Amino acid sequence: MDQYTIKICGHNCDTQELYHILQAGIRKSDLSLTLESSNCLKGCNAGKRVNVYCGDNETPVARYGEKEKYYGGGRKEIFCQELGDSPLETILGDYRAMLAPKKIKKILLVEDNANYASSAENYFASRGQSTILARDYAQAIEKLCDPDLVGVISDCFFPEQTGSGKIALGIELVEKMAKLNSREKRMNEGLGILSPYVDLEDQDLKKYAQCYINSIPPFKEVSLDSLVRMVVKLAANVDTEKLTASTKKILKLVYRENQVPKDYYGALIDAMGTSEDNQPLGLLVAEKSRELGLPLVLVTSTYHHDILTEPVNHFASGNRWNLIDCGFNRNYDKSTPQFWERAFRELEKQLK
Repeated sequence: MDQYTIKICGHNCDTQELYHILQAGIRKSDLSLTLESSNCLKGCNAGKRVNVYCGDNETPVARYGEKEKYYGGGRKEIFCQELGDSPLETILGDYRAMLAPKKIKKILLVEDNANYASSAENYFASRGQSTILARDYAQAIEKLCDPDLVGVISDCFFPEQTGSGKIALGIELVEKMAKLNSREKRMNEGLGILSPYVDLEDQDLKKYAQCYINSIPPFKEVSLDSLVRMVVKLAANVDTEKLTASTKKILKLVYRENQVPKDYYGALIDAMGTSEDNQPLGLLVAEKSRELGLPLVLVTSTYHHDILTEPVNHFASGNRWNLIDCGFNRNYDKSTPQFWERAFRELEKQLK
């Protein structure tokens, strides 16, 4: 807990009386406070004054008419007020409100897995924390409008509307994510240069081309690569079928299976086709939370979703959203209170 110090300064006044009034008030608060009392410098025309410092007990040197000076830099002044005729009990009440840690009123939990949601709610209840649960995107967007909401902890993968089978929103999101990814942009650029001249519906040729484009140094423009330029040049005199066959033979010679880039975005779209639960709509919840000015923490399980988390992690990182992950070898981590404690602590940091 932070240590706070109240310092009383009064010229021609009974500082002991002020000390005891403040001390009585402090005993009723839950703050960690200590008291100092001193008299103003001789000749000071200031009235009674209270300073509040945060930090350790390094002694400040009080100077009226100029900035307070410190030795050791151990604490800093966070409040200063001339008391005048204000009741000291009122002043102390203002200090309590100022110094007390921010309390979370309600947080939105977005989690479609019933077991994980139950584990999270049990942990938050043990902390005396009020939560609102949303199980899909439609519920999350509706509940984000709650005026008492001060933070969001959201899973990454869940349906748009449970049981509807809708995945159009997820596909649109993944396509947007791919366009923003520099590696994907470069790959699409390279395939776009070749596609007018060779048949990329040939899946082997497409695989060879992807491997080759991935091997081109990042500092070099794909359009300036010698082999790419050769294909474009030959297209003026060779028909598509023959050029496709010859290009395929050449690219096969340099093909290395272990150098083929993984199609994370394609895998994500395929997974959504298998289950509506695989839509990364937590990212849209994150965007809406940012728009509303609400602190947010994303949570997921790489063990459960495997490579599907790669593009999600990349997008979250690019937006500076905190993402708490179980990792590959901790498949039950998300059902434990320790996991939700990690997420909750991360949210608390943003609320301070």
